[in-house]
Formats: sequence, structure tokens, C-alpha cells
Amino acid sequence: LARHLHDLGHRDIAIVTLSLGAQRQRGPVTAERIAEATIGVTVDRLEGTRRVFPDAPAISAAGSLIDEGLVVGRELLADPGTRPTAILAQSDLLAVGVIRAAEELGLRVPEDVSVAGFDGIAVDGLGDRALTTVVQPAVEKGRVAGEQIARMLAGEPGETQDLTCVVRVGDTTGPPSR
Repeated sequence: LARHLHDLGHRDIAIVTLSLGAQRQRGPVTAERIAEATIGVTVDRLEGTRRVFPDAPAISAAGSLIDEGLVVGRELLADPGTRPTAILAQSDLLAVGVIRAAEELGLRVPEDVSVAGFDGIAVDGLGDRALTTVVQPAVEKGRVAGEQIARMLAGEPGETQDLTCVVRVGDTTGPPSR
């Protein structure tokens, strides 16, 4: 997804992460907070994005909620002088909140700011928009999780499983405005 934004011409993006730990603290993601993080998926997704955008600022949300995306989106988009051209949210719910924040500020998505999410779920609140997102294989993920739980309950060790996600390009991303 980060490569998709890069290929569109974005160089100034921001990241809205999932929580870094059980305390569900909202705030800037620093090296210290990453070192203390206990939620691996958040760190993994952040590392993937920073392979493409190493200096992208990130703010962690207190939860994967539309309201959290709205709060963080307001913060990221409020100052026209520091406003990113794109925001990559680590969940589709956070992305919807960021889109709402952009709309509150009179910004157009994707003409003024591109927004992308992660999950590939059906989300209310987008109207007729199609969110650009990474689609997880939810059914396969559930099946594999169930199989691994059954293995462990039978006294067998769990096995690492790799599942493939797919980028679905919607209409919430486009080239940065010139």
C-alpha cells in the first residue's frame, strides 16, 4: 500500500497506527514507544510502511475506531503548512475517521489528501466511495487460526502460517495535488 502511494507521486505521508500496547495510548510514535511496543502487528505494519517512507511521522490511535481516526486526522490535517499529501491508516475504521476529519476541514479526498486503510472490510460512512485498502483473507485467517488452536489443544505445537493480502485500489487515493 505504501508503494502504491509512492507510485502515485506521494513523498509526504503520515501514518495512523493501531495501538502499540495494552494501555491504548494515543500520541506520536517515537523510537522509545516502538521499543516498548507489545502489539507486534502494529510494529510490523509500521516497519513495512517505513521501508518505503522512512521519515513518515506516525501517530498511534487509542483503538481501531472511526472516532479515533477522526481525532488523529484532525491533528494531522489541521495545519496547511505541515499537512501531508496522503495518510495511511492501519485499519479501515481509522481511515474512515481520517476521511471525516478531511471533510470537516473542507478538504477533498483524494484531490487534496489521499487516504488508505488496511483490512478490506465493509465500512459504513463512506457513502459511494470505495476505500483504497489492503484486503486480508478473513475467512482463511479464521480457518487457519481454528486449526492452530485445535493443534495446540491436542498437545501439538502451532505452525506458522503465511497468508496473502491484496491491495484493492479504490477512489480515496490519487496523485498529490500540484
